[in-house]
Amino acid sequence: LETNCICSVWGRCGVFKEKQTKGRTSIRTTFMSVGMCTNLIGMALTIVACFAISNDYNILTSTSWSEGTITSVNISDSFQTIHIDTGLRGVAIDQGNSLGSLEEADAVTSFDRFCDELEDGLGRYMDPDECDSCEESSKTYRSSIITTVVLYLPSIFTNWTRQFVNYDVNCQKFFGTIVAAISLFLAVYSMLGYKNDCWDGFYNGDVYYFASNYTVVPSDYEGGSDEPIVVANFSWEPGTGFICLTVATILKFFDLVGHCLIQTPSITRNKDEKLEYHKVFGQDGEGGGGAEQQEEGKAKLTEEPTNASD
Repeated sequence: LETNCICSVWGRCGVFKEKQTKGRTSIRTTFMSVGMCTNLIGMALTIVACFAISNDYNILTSTSWSEGTITSVNISDSFQTIHIDTGLRGVAIDQGNSLGSLEEADAVTSFDRFCDELEDGLGRYMDPDECDSCEESSKTYRSSIITTVVLYLPSIFTNWTRQFVNYDVNCQKFFGTIVAAISLFLAVYSMLGYKNDCWDGFYNGDVYYFASNYTVVPSDYEGGSDEPIVVANFSWEPGTGFICLTVATILKFFDLVGHCLIQTPSITRNKDEKLEYHKVFGQDGEGGGGAEQQEEGKAKLTEEPTNASD
C-alpha cells in the first residue's frame, strides 16, 4: 500500500516539504496541529448536532436543526406566538393556544406520527402531501451524522502522526485526505438533504386559516362566506444543531487543505535515500556499517533533495 502508484503520487503532491520551517516551528507541525485542534472542536460541535436525534422536549428545543416562529398578521391581540423546533426524529411545537393543540401541549411529535396527526393539528403547520418526507429521509441523515462523528477519531490520530516527519508516510497522507473528504461530504449531504426533504416540508411565509377551526384555507378558495380569515406568518432559521454542524464542516475543510498542502518525506518515494537509511541504521533501525560510513550516510540524508522524485 505504501509504495503503490496512487499513494506515492499523492504523497509527492503538496506545497510544503518536510524541512521547511517558519521561524522555529515546522510548517508541517503548524498545519497538522491546527488540523488536530479543528478536528477536536468539530467533533464536539457535531456531537451537539447529534443530540437532535433525541425526542426529549428540552434536549430537542436546545439542539434543533431548524427553528420556526409563527406570528399573526391580522389578529395580533389574541394570537400567541408559536415556536417550532425540528430535529432528526421529531418536532417540538410550543403551541400556546393560538392554532389549537395536538394531543399534548409542548410535546414532541415523532416523524412516524406526522401523517396520523394531520387531522389532530399538525396539518396546521405543514403541507399534508409532505407529511411522510421527514420520516423517509431522516434515517439516512441520522446514520450520516453518526458516521461523521466516528470518522473524527482516525482524523485526529492521523494529524498527530503526520506532524512528526519521521512518522509520516504516503499511505498516512492518502488515508487522512480520504477520511477528511468523506466526513466533509457526509456533513454537507446531511445538511442539504435535511433542508430539502424535511425543513422545507413545513409552511413558510403567510398562511391563511379559517378562524372557526383553524384549518388551512384551500388554494382554490374564492371566498363567498362571512367566516373570518386568520393570517399567520411562518419564518424559519437554522437551529443550534444545524449551526454547530455548519461550523464543524467549515473547520473540517481546513483539515483537508492541510493534508493536501504537506508533502510526505522524500525518503518514502526515493529508493536511493532508503538505501542510505539502511546503510546508516540497518534494516532493524539499530545501525549498520562502520562509523565513517554512517556519518557519510547521515550527511546525505540531511541534504535537501534536488531530484525529480522529491
